[in-house]
Amino acid sequence: MKHFFLIWSKLMKKIIKISLPEYRKLHVEFEVGTAGDIQINDTFIGVAQTLTDPRCFAKAKIIDDGYAIRFDDCEYSICSCCIYDKVSPALSNVSAM
Repeated sequence: MKHFFLIWSKLMKKIIKISLPEYRKLHVEFEVGTAGDIQINDTFIGVAQTLTDPRCFAKAKIIDDGYAIRFDDCEYSICSCCIYDKVSPALSNVSAM
């Protein structure tokens, strides 16, 4: 179990700040110094359907001690490793071991 935690902690990148420059776009800053924008082009259906309203999307917040982003008023969240892969694809391909 200790080995799993060490690998997990190297893969997960802590989010320290987010902003929303426009609808469906997040600017994300990580504790490791990496920052960038991601465009969310998902089709929002089911529990995430409320995100079709830009006011709901604008209620993004950091949760789980910096390891995910969640949007108020719905059950849609994105883990930090998925966001990090989009922000810095060249860095995310490097092995954690």
